[in-house]
Amino acid sequence: MSQGAEKLSYLDTVDNKGNTIPSKKAEYLRQILKNEYGIATEEELEQELKLLQQRWLSLAI
Repeated sequence: MSQGAEKLSYLDTVDNKGNTIPSKKAEYLRQILKNEYGIATEEELEQELKLLQQRWLSLAI
């Protein structure tokens, strides 16, 4: 990454009162995951990532 370049983040922001301010990028990605892949929660995403890692490792053997 070049010096001075911004690091992209897809995380939501939390204000000083603890309220979540949704990131437009994060909302877009959540919508794609839900509509295209049926992944609606963080838990479902973690589970799918574990399955993909297992598949990837099985191909390496």
